[in-house]
Amino acid sequence: MKVEQHIFQAPHEEVGLRALNNIYQRMQIDTEWSVRGERSFSWWAKDFVQHISVTEPVKSGDFWVSRLVAVTPIVEGVAVTEDAYHLLNVPNAYFGTLSAMVLGQDGVVRHVAATTVHEQTLEFVSHFFSFIAAMQVTDAHIKAPFFAEMLKGRQALSAHPTSGPRLDHGHDCLDIIEHLIVPHGKEPSAWTGSDMLDTLALLERYSMIATGDEKGLVAEFPYHSFASLLTFDTDRVHPQVGYGLHVSLKVPDNVFPRSASVAAGLLNQMEAVPELPTKFYGTWCTGPNGNLTFSAFYPNALFHAGKGKNIALAMARRAEWVACLTDKRNRAARWKTARSSIQAIVEDATNEHARGKGSFDEDHSHIKQQRWIN
Repeated sequence: MKVEQHIFQAPHEEVGLRALNNIYQRMQIDTEWSVRGERSFSWWAKDFVQHISVTEPVKSGDFWVSRLVAVTPIVEGVAVTEDAYHLLNVPNAYFGTLSAMVLGQDGVVRHVAATTVHEQTLEFVSHFFSFIAAMQVTDAHIKAPFFAEMLKGRQALSAHPTSGPRLDHGHDCLDIIEHLIVPHGKEPSAWTGSDMLDTLALLERYSMIATGDEKGLVAEFPYHSFASLLTFDTDRVHPQVGYGLHVSLKVPDNVFPRSASVAAGLLNQMEAVPELPTKFYGTWCTGPNGNLTFSAFYPNALFHAGKGKNIALAMARRAEWVACLTDKRNRAARWKTARSSIQAIVEDATNEHARGKGSFDEDHSHIKQQRWIN
């Protein structure tokens, strides 16, 4: 049976609406299971609704830029407490990929992902975001029962307003993780090699300090008087999707008035606001050492030459954004006073050696053995 698709007519060829139309077509969504709005559509792959929308364009440099947002409600009726933020931190930190689990003030937990689009990125963003949206709605169907029980809520089950519940096996996209993402994840990371080295070369120009090799890298950005730490790691194996690229941005001190897990939840709420111009692929959470961390995992199947540099620039902007939230000094002042933790280790070791209190080679040889800092 031929699938009927609704084609959005973008007035004046506006790039945001063209991106929305591209995603609708690439995901092969049919009108029987979708509802369109002026700048959005909602659709039912099976038991959960997904909303995909695009903001009004704003002028940024030479381009008109819009933000695409994909949202899938998965659990409702959750008490908005510190305990709930703590509970959500675990799946966000250890099982998240490119959509955050965001607890809203309305007691609804939603998968959220977002990115920006302009004329020069239209084709790639349309293609890439379609995969992100498909992974998101698939993950909702897989994990909602567990999370509803964990958070003492109920699954946010939904049905089309006129077609009713979807009683068939569901949309083909619900097979994307099992049939596409996982098989690619069984191979070694696709993100190693020349693309990683190109990303490192870029970060050497845009960070305080950057080091690494073809398998991973670390870079630092100003954060108060210290530095936030960006890491690209291809050794980590995701428990659901296998090999890929793990990206993290660690904030050195929790300067927010709440605990790190609550701060992470609130930052996720902020990045979920459609008008915020960040590329929201990943999630805020707390890392193994309790530090406030932004974490994202890019599966092998999503590798594209040059994508590493785009990820690095997006993370550099995020580092600047999160620093601005609690440090109102201008950018120049922050860069002038920030101290690199890597440089601090070397300087302290050098000073100790100069005072005759130890051997740099012996006492700090572990630094040389690490390709990057975990």
